[in-house]
Amino acid sequence: MDIKMIALDLDGTLLRSNETISARNREALSRAINRGVHVVIASGRPHCALPSQLLSIPGIEYAITSNGSSIFDLRDNRRICGIDMRAETIDTLLPVIEEADFPCEAAIDGECYTPAAYYANPTAFSLPARMFHYVRSTRRPVTDIPALVRENRSRIEGLFFIIPDQEQKARVYEQIRRAPSLYITSSTYYYLEMANSLVSKASAIDSLARRLGFSSQQVISFGDSTNDLEMIQSCGTGVAMGNASDDLKAAADLIAPSNNEDGVACVIEKLIL
Repeated sequence: MDIKMIALDLDGTLLRSNETISARNREALSRAINRGVHVVIASGRPHCALPSQLLSIPGIEYAITSNGSSIFDLRDNRRICGIDMRAETIDTLLPVIEEADFPCEAAIDGECYTPAAYYANPTAFSLPARMFHYVRSTRRPVTDIPALVRENRSRIEGLFFIIPDQEQKARVYEQIRRAPSLYITSSTYYYLEMANSLVSKASAIDSLARRLGFSSQQVISFGDSTNDLEMIQSCGTGVAMGNASDDLKAAADLIAPSNNEDGVACVIEKLIL
C-alpha cells in the first residue's frame, strides 16, 4: 500500500486508558517514520494539551489540533494553518456561555483557557478523577470566561462545553446547533466541541497532505469517536479502534484491536512494516 501519512487521534486511539503510549506503539511509529512515512497527530485537543511523551518521539513533525482548527509545525511550534471561529458565531453563542452552569473552555493560539473553579477541582463537576491531572497540566484558569471570549471573539480556535449530564448536553446541542458557521462534534460523552464550519480533521488532513505533495488517499487514519468520523470516511484507509463507537466502526475500512491492545501498532506492522 502506498501510504505516505499516518493520522492519529490520541484519546482512546493511540493513548491507552491510563493516557500512556505503549512501547509497541512507540516502536511502530518510530519504524514507520524511519521508512519515510509522516506521522501526524489529529486530535480534538488544543496544542497545549499534546502529551510530552508523544512529542518526544523523533520525527513527528505536525499536529492537527482542536478538531482541525489548527495545524502546527512541531519543530518550532508554529501554527502554519488556522481557521478560527467567526465573530458572528461567537456572538450567537455568548448568551449560552454567560448563563452556563457547566464549564466552558476557549482555545486561543494553541492555549486553552478554563474557568478557575473547574481548574481547581474538575471532579466537582462530575468528571472522572483522571481529569484532575489533565486539566491542571493543560489549562490556564481565568475568572471570567465570557469576558475572555468576548474580548477575543475573532481569535478563537474552538470552544469546549463540559456537560456530563446527557439530557442537558442534548438540550444545549439543540440550543446552539443553528448558530451560523458552526461545526459541532464530540470526542467523549461529556464534551461538546465547537469550531468554524469549515473545520474538520478530514479537511486539515487533506490540506496538510497536499502541502506535503500527496493526496488524502495515501493517508491511513485511526480514530475511536464521533469527531473522527469525517477523517475515517475521507482518508484512503480508515481504521476504527476495537473500542470505537458503532457508527465509526460501520464507516471504517478496518477495525483494529482496542487502544489498550496496541491496536495502532498492529495495523502499522501489518500494512506498513
